[in-house]
Amino acid sequence: MIDRDSARQDSSAPAGENRAAKPLSAPRRKILIAGGTVAPVVLTLISRPVLGGDCISPSATLSTALSHRDTKVGTCTGRSPGYWKNHTDPGDWPVPTTTTFYSFFQPEGSTHFYKTVGSTQVALSMLEVLQLTGGEDSQKMGAHFTAAYLAIKKGWVSPLALSETSLLAMWAEWATTGFYHPYAGAAPWDADQIKNYLINNHIAGD
Repeated sequence: MIDRDSARQDSSAPAGENRAAKPLSAPRRKILIAGGTVAPVVLTLISRPVLGGDCISPSATLSTALSHRDTKVGTCTGRSPGYWKNHTDPGDWPVPTTTTFYSFFQPEGSTHFYKTVGSTQVALSMLEVLQLTGGEDSQKMGAHFTAAYLAIKKGWVSPLALSETSLLAMWAEWATTGFYHPYAGAAPWDADQIKNYLINNHIAGD
């Protein structure tokens, strides 16, 4: 015998509860799964730096250091000399584009970043050093050190990789001797090796 009261009670249950009890169809499950994964993927892509990568300090460049992940000290997102040369709008640079190169990089050493104004020799600005062509900055050391300095000042370089003080010390040793020792007892780096370090570690290039 059918219990009509029970039947009426079942049929009066909220529609939402009846739907919840029904198993999801395969197409519906695919839609929900896809919808649930879109947001995290987008957030991940947005939060990652567009340029740059892992970087290490000069002292970590031992013969086998690059094969160990624990030598990575952070992420560096520096830009090339060409980037800084072409991005000179207010706010692009952390210092005025008219700042003279030698106001930070001392001593001058073998470099001569000057121009003649009338009968006076005037030190070139950082922007003018970036714009040098030919033999005026034949090894492009001035350009790459400028790019590295600007990236550090912008906060785009992990201080554990290379600080402003370390960069200026690197310049001072190279400008004076033509070489740089990345750590005590290390074989000295020449101009190309210094540039390779700055570029490959996303400090003055990407």
